[in-house]
Amino acid sequence: MRSSLVRSIISGSVIAALAISSAQFYATAWAPAGPHTHVIEYTASGDTLTAKCTEQNCLDEVSVKITAQDALCDDAGHGAAMSNLSDFEALTGETLDPNNITYHKSGETSPLAGEPVNAGNYTAEFKVNLGGGDYEISTTFEIKNCILSFDMGGHGDQVEDQELKVGGIPERPVDPAEDGSVFDDWYADQGFSTPFDFNAGITGDTTVYAKWNVTEFEILFDNNGFGTAPDSQKVEYGQTVVKPDDLEEEGLDFTGWFLDADGHEIYDFDTPVTSDLKLFAGWETKKYEVIFDTNGHGNDPDAQKVEYDSTATRPEDPEDEGYDFVGWFTDSALTEEFDFSTKINSDITLYASWKVKQFLVEYDVQGHGNAPVSKMMDYGTTIEEPEAPTAEGLEFGGWYTDPACNEKYNFANPITGALTLYAFWDEVSYEVTGGADTTREEGLEDDLQITVERSVNDNVTFDKLQSIEFDGTVLDAGVEYRVERGSAIVTIYGSVLKDLEPGTYTIKFLFEDGEAETSLIIYASGNKPNDPTPTPTPTEEPEPTATPTDEPEPTDEPEPTATVTPTPTDAPAGDDTTPTPKPTDKPKPDDNGVPKTGEGDTAYLYIAMILISSAVLMLCYRWEDNHGNNHKIRIPKIRAK
Repeated sequence: MRSSLVRSIISGSVIAALAISSAQFYATAWAPAGPHTHVIEYTASGDTLTAKCTEQNCLDEVSVKITAQDALCDDAGHGAAMSNLSDFEALTGETLDPNNITYHKSGETSPLAGEPVNAGNYTAEFKVNLGGGDYEISTTFEIKNCILSFDMGGHGDQVEDQELKVGGIPERPVDPAEDGSVFDDWYADQGFSTPFDFNAGITGDTTVYAKWNVTEFEILFDNNGFGTAPDSQKVEYGQTVVKPDDLEEEGLDFTGWFLDADGHEIYDFDTPVTSDLKLFAGWETKKYEVIFDTNGHGNDPDAQKVEYDSTATRPEDPEDEGYDFVGWFTDSALTEEFDFSTKINSDITLYASWKVKQFLVEYDVQGHGNAPVSKMMDYGTTIEEPEAPTAEGLEFGGWYTDPACNEKYNFANPITGALTLYAFWDEVSYEVTGGADTTREEGLEDDLQITVERSVNDNVTFDKLQSIEFDGTVLDAGVEYRVERGSAIVTIYGSVLKDLEPGTYTIKFLFEDGEAETSLIIYASGNKPNDPTPTPTPTEEPEPTATPTDEPEPTDEPEPTATVTPTPTDAPAGDDTTPTPKPTDKPKPDDNGVPKTGEGDTAYLYIAMILISSAVLMLCYRWEDNHGNNHKIRIPKIRAK
């Protein structure tokens, strides 16, 4: 109806043709622009021709497109087509004739006589004069020939494809050939059910299939006397043999398939078959590996390869410091020892068993005390230091590695061999070094202090003290005396001494490993004996007496000292009314046996004692030996006669 309307408007008789009122026309057809005559504008671009009304608010427009699809060889013709021709004519009143489409090969200007039929690339063009103007649209397309291809089925040389026009008759190629195969024919299907007809034209791409009759060869397997031979195989010419599973035989290793029974030339299963074939199994005596595990000690012996049903060779016993090798065992728990006469028929690991070495540790007390019990000790362990032995009058100084006691043994050292340890002994003695042979007046209440020293390790003197006897009577510790640590510094209380009668008393100090004693001289009041051996002052030397007949002035009794006090050994003197002897007379003892002072040779003796005492002070010293024990060298006391 729209096309009719357009034609009526152009002719000027629209109202008469439709037989409707003006109101009806405007409402149904011409509401957008109102009644008007189309004014057409044409444009051409690429493959499209467009006609459009230019009147205000008019929406009418039609496009015509020229098309040509790429064609295969099964199409009979390959012309172009145009679309929307009737709508274009209705809007414009112009008629477009598709027969005016011309063709030419791409890259050429000469038009073809008609539609193209051969393979190639083409251009289709349409030219028209409209409203006094020339317009042209075009499109390109391709025509393909039919391809006949040949599937050789894996045999012979490849036959080249053939390119044909639609309906073209293919050419039968020369029959292919291949060694070991016979060509049968070309077939239209892969199942070789329909032979291909080379006398019929083709209408599309086509594949034909070559059928071959292939020669088959027989492959035989000879087990060479062991195991079970595989089944034979039928193999086409040029194909390969399928390798069978390896054979098995107890005590033997299968080495492969060979072209000869002696196993000189092994067969390659990648080789194409071109003839019948017989393959022979290869064998060799099985070898098993014997591994030696030393369990973390020494060096593992080399592993051995032992033939089936043969025996392993016993390796040299491994060694490791501190351990004795016991033997080889079949299990890591070391429960079953291996017998090297056993026939080997599998891989095996042997485990070394070890026993830690033990060494005897002995103690030599070198003739003193009781030796600790000897003991067997494992290598690498340490021995606990035994309780120190004891011997009367001797101090134990430790254990040494040599009889001369030059090197002290360290009990933290691990045991690495037999060991004898030697006891070191030091002779123990006790000596009163302070307050020895003291004289005092009767009735004094002053405390008496006496120092006792030990010849070895003086610091234990206090601990070794057991009791103190005063003239045979044991004193009550804490009540009658006290003792201070270090050297035994004994203080005998004045309460014990004040009531003693004049005379000489013996004080004895009893220790765990020895004793010491000194004397106490109590003299009557006002009857103090002259001291023939006064204690000199180390820094002062008294002037010698000018004449031997002069009697030295009496001196006060010196305070007792710890180390250098010369002590009298005789009883206290009697009264001091004894007349002084003449210089030429020998001194006579008084009633108590104490020499009287002021007699002939006393002055010389007194001077000599002063000099000797000074020398003692210079020479007295302490020392520590290489065993860690403290010693004190003392110059023996010189007593007056």
